[in-house]
Amino acid sequence: MKEANEEKARQLEESNAEKSRLLEEANAEKARLLEEANAEKARLLEAANDEKSRLLEKVNAEKARLLEEANGEKSRLLESNAEKARQLEETNIEKARLLEETNAEKARLLKNANIEKARILEETNAEKALLQTRIAEEQTFSRGLLEASIDGLVTINEKMIITDANKMMCRMVDQPCNQLIGTSFASYFAERESAERGVRLTFQEGKVSNYELTLLGASGQRIPISFNAAVFRDRSGAIKGVFVSARDITDRKRAEEEKSQLQQQKIDTLKQADALKDQFLSIISHELRTPINLITGFGSILDDEVAGLLTKRQHEYLRKMLKGADALLVLVDDLLDISRIQAGRFSVVPHLMSFPKLVDEVIESLSPLLAQKHLTLFNEVPADLPQLTADAQRICQVLSNLINNAIKFTPEGGKIQVRAFIEGESLRCEVKDTGIGIAPENISKLFKRFSQLDTTVIRAAHGTGLGLSIAMAIVDAHGGQIGVDSELGKSSTFWFTLPLPRKQEH
Repeated sequence: MKEANEEKARQLEESNAEKSRLLEEANAEKARLLEEANAEKARLLEAANDEKSRLLEKVNAEKARLLEEANGEKSRLLESNAEKARQLEETNIEKARLLEETNAEKARLLKNANIEKARILEETNAEKALLQTRIAEEQTFSRGLLEASIDGLVTINEKMIITDANKMMCRMVDQPCNQLIGTSFASYFAERESAERGVRLTFQEGKVSNYELTLLGASGQRIPISFNAAVFRDRSGAIKGVFVSARDITDRKRAEEEKSQLQQQKIDTLKQADALKDQFLSIISHELRTPINLITGFGSILDDEVAGLLTKRQHEYLRKMLKGADALLVLVDDLLDISRIQAGRFSVVPHLMSFPKLVDEVIESLSPLLAQKHLTLFNEVPADLPQLTADAQRICQVLSNLINNAIKFTPEGGKIQVRAFIEGESLRCEVKDTGIGIAPENISKLFKRFSQLDTTVIRAAHGTGLGLSIAMAIVDAHGGQIGVDSELGKSSTFWFTLPLPRKQEH
């Protein structure tokens, strides 16, 4: 332990000795560096003082040179001012000379200007006098035109006060012109508010044409007039008032009234003739029924050989006769229907019916005609369609007419399609053919009475032109619609709708 402490003491002593040695060396190095720094500083300071002396000497030399040049420039400027004074004196002399010449020229020009002004003034006065003469002539001409007019002419301001009027207007209201000017324009009309409205409209739109009013004269006469008016403006474009033309249209009104009476007489005559025609059709139709029934009845008896045997040719002739009688009976029925429609006695008797069954019956009845022209008919009416509340006999008449027309106007070997389906709250039936089609301009004529399109094919098919008009009346009576869609030269589709029965509320 003692040895360790002694060793530790020895090491500490050595460390302190080393530390003292290093400190002594550091102080010696520091002193050496400080001495070198002071020496360098002294050298740099001496060099800076030398440079400063050299620059100061150079600046003083430059300053002396610039002062010498400034004194020389000053002497030169003094000499220049003397030259400038001489030039100024010469300029003033030239200026005085030019001013004298300018005043002389000005006096000469002023004299010439006064002479020209006097000439222009003389010419202007002459032109003014000529213009005033022309204006007076134009005013006289314009006034002459106003007074020559067969219409009453007035001008009114924005307050609807008359500012001028021609003699015709004064005669129309039966008042002197000097009393007319300054009065209210609307006060001379039976329809005062309409007259004021017409003037306001003119101010708003710039013009009014053929505005009819009734003019009141001082003695109480009433003159129908045609009011035509337009605004007139000043040079700046601002509206100054309204120019009014009032034309007496008494003769025209009288002619219109007479024409209206004649037209009414014609209408009454046509109505009477139409009533007589309907009465005649009704009488003829009823009167024809009896002989047609006789022909049909006895013809059928003969055809059945009840009265005796007939030859083949006799049966052929007899059946042609019966066919003609049937066609005549259809015509009579159509005439009776038209007569009832015209008289307002046409009615339907609706009841529950099966539309698919009715279609089958109609197609069956027309099958001979289909076979005769070798036509194919497609019945596309579903068997499960709901029942309708309709007059079965009348709906059969409609459907027979549409299919019969399709047969007439479809070439041999063509096709006819009958469809039916539910559309909304209606049943829609369509009869489509591959026939001749209908031009768009002729479609509106189809459902008119006695209307047949003027074509070779249609004339050859025969008919009265009543079928479609009766069909329309039947469909209308059921609350439905009827129409056609067609393309000329390709096909036609005639259609009609019938309302479905309303569901009963429980």
